[in-house]
Amino acid sequence: MVKKILAAAALFLAFSSAQAYTPQLRPLSSVDAEVFLRMNQDAQKLYVSGVVDGFTFVTYGHGFSNHDAVVKCLNSKNVGDLTSGVVDWLKEHPAFREGLSSAVVQTVNVFCG
Repeated sequence: MVKKILAAAALFLAFSSAQAYTPQLRPLSSVDAEVFLRMNQDAQKLYVSGVVDGFTFVTYGHGFSNHDAVVKCLNSKNVGDLTSGVVDWLKEHPAFREGLSSAVVQTVNVFCG
């Protein structure tokens, strides 16, 4: 009986934490800034890495003039430092209401500027 209660509690906690990261209906607002700031650092780093990966793929495919310089810069940096920069940027811009990927790209502009 105790095992069933513990399993139910674990499922409830897993479902509750997964719900906090569920994307919204609008693709440019998949994660709100408030939700991002509440994520643990590993989840934040994973999100930032995904945005950077997508960003560099898109810039490569569309002949973005600074693509090589941005990739070189990002390859020389630590994702933890970039993630901390995104967190700091969001805290400095509390009125920010765009998709979180915009905050990541804006931070990359400062990070690699």
